Amino acid sequence: MKIIVSTTDSIPGWLILEHVGIAWGSSVKTKHIIREFVSLTKSFIGGNIRDYSSVLNESRSAALQDLIVQAEKIGGNAIIGLNFTTSSLSSGLVEVCAYGTVVKAKRLKTSR
Repeated sequence: MKIIVSTTDSIPGWLILEHVGIAWGSSVKTKHIIREFVSLTKSFIGGNIRDYSSVLNESRSAALQDLIVQAEKIGGNAIIGLNFTTSSLSSGLVEVCAYGTVVKAKRLKTSR
């Protein structure tokens, strides 16, 4: 089943039938010490921190996929109000959480 994901509290063209619950997914990645040192150096001179951006993008994708799996498990077919948070847990660990409201929704019929 394809889960619809929206950052807003509604989905255009869809009717929300039921709020199923809140769900979240997370991803924890390790920052490599050498990469972090290089990234810190680049940040001081204004360079793009691609390694760090890449880790965060991978983590966001993994957290979103985990959220979608959770939404399917509790019986929803859509997620509204999608949000992400990023936290530095301990030395070298970064957690990205994706969370939202799982709903059951149906597509509205369009009139011509």
